[in-house]
Amino acid sequence: MHMENEINIESQNQSDSSNLINHDLSVNFSKKSRSLNTVFFAVLLIITGVAVFFGYKYYQLLNQTKTLKEFKDAALKVNEVITSTLTPAVTSVLDSSSIADWETYENSSLGFKIKYPPSIEVEKEFDDANNRATSFSGENLKFEVMLRSKNSGISLDSYFYMDSPVSRKINLLGKSASVYELADGYCDGPGCSEPSITVVTENDLELFHISFFGDAELSKLEQQVLGTFEFIDKTSMTIDKQPNPPAGWIAHNFPLKSLIIYTPAKWQSSAENFADIPSTLLRFWEAGDEKNSTIQLNITNNWDNMGIGSNYTYFTVAGDIQAYRIDPPKMEEKTLDRYQTNFYFERKGQVYSLLCVHNWMKANIETCEKMLQTMKFTD
Repeated sequence: MHMENEINIESQNQSDSSNLINHDLSVNFSKKSRSLNTVFFAVLLIITGVAVFFGYKYYQLLNQTKTLKEFKDAALKVNEVITSTLTPAVTSVLDSSSIADWETYENSSLGFKIKYPPSIEVEKEFDDANNRATSFSGENLKFEVMLRSKNSGISLDSYFYMDSPVSRKINLLGKSASVYELADGYCDGPGCSEPSITVVTENDLELFHISFFGDAELSKLEQQVLGTFEFIDKTSMTIDKQPNPPAGWIAHNFPLKSLIIYTPAKWQSSAENFADIPSTLLRFWEAGDEKNSTIQLNITNNWDNMGIGSNYTYFTVAGDIQAYRIDPPKMEEKTLDRYQTNFYFERKGQVYSLLCVHNWMKANIETCEKMLQTMKFTD
């Protein structure tokens, strides 16, 4: 009996141990299951978040694409409206009978022609390395046609005229043209210029500017003039042959500077080199009249202290070199002890500064000009 109880107790202990082990395994399995569930839900949450994020971005992209398309479509419609605003106005006022007596201006070098009323005159013509334009002026009408090369990456779409953006677009001669409306003129410094409207279009490698001055809106007459504008074939630009020195002039040869300068027979010259600057000073003068006829040519390697400013014109030297020309006040103003004209130009890294004392004596001015026109470089 006692042994039977011990066996029962032992069996019960074994059963209890087995239950305890099964309980521990169940607990461990439950913990592991909960851990796996946590990881699973975390991964699922991350995947869901990524999907939501990219879905939202895709939605935004679709909206942006739609908005961009709508914007482009709207821009095209606006451009069509803008393009049609001036062309009908120009063409509608073009009546062959109303311009039958108009003059025709044709410039084969610049590549355009235009008609204008008989009361208008050609005021100025420029065709050099710095200015390419023709201006017209008369009663109730003043306008200009000016060319600018499309260099340095300039294009019609990115072009700002007189620091002003495009006011509107039009169609001119089947080409796109930009209109710049300066109702208050161009303001720079203390004042502003008169109002102007400029139409800019392009042909080949040139930007053509047709500017009308004095009006904030194109008048009927100005529209008629604009409607007669045409492109024509260009002819090759020719440079006039360098003039020969006047009879009796003598040559002053400066081999170190590869330079020959001609002067009247009585003129003398000298040359002085300055190693510290470095520069070379050439002096020319008429024997016995050094006060009124002194010419100095300074040759250096930079533009320092030239003082050109903005009050200058252009003058051609040595056949094809454009020089800045600065004239003094007129003689009657009596503000200086002596009156001189300065010329500045650059060639092969050398800067040339010529000082011509003339005291407004016509013969001396002409001598200076002829010296510059006939000077020659030998290199």
